[in-house]
Amino acid sequence: LADALRQGRRSEFENFPELSHPQARARIPDHNARETFQRSRQHFDGPDAKDWRALYTALLRLRREQITPHLKGARSEGAAAIGAKAVSAHWRLGNGARLTVAVNLDHAAVRAALPNTTPIWGEANGGALSGDTTLAWITP
Repeated sequence: LADALRQGRRSEFENFPELSHPQARARIPDHNARETFQRSRQHFDGPDAKDWRALYTALLRLRREQITPHLKGARSEGAAAIGAKAVSAHWRLGNGARLTVAVNLDHAAVRAALPNTTPIWGEANGGALSGDTTLAWITP
């Protein structure tokens, strides 16, 4: 089964020009390999390590408590660019609530039609999505 999954995963990339040759696809990390898992883990070193661990802990708790319990039956309701470097995406969760995630990778704020409730992640800025920001809402 592991070989079939490995080959299937690699074949998904064959239409990318840089991975069209089998030798190039052979360099794709094996998602079943222990070393791939070890390389993908975050290693928090340095003076801000405590802050990074706290951020990851908060995000994982949010996912575990507010999103994961409602994934069964969830479906995408689409996504749209809301700025040159910003996007908003929506999902209808299995419990009927709507999950909205808005990301702005630009430094400048963008005006957008965002939920008018308190986000479950991030701080809202009226009808604008601040620069360098990710916000998430769950609404009825």
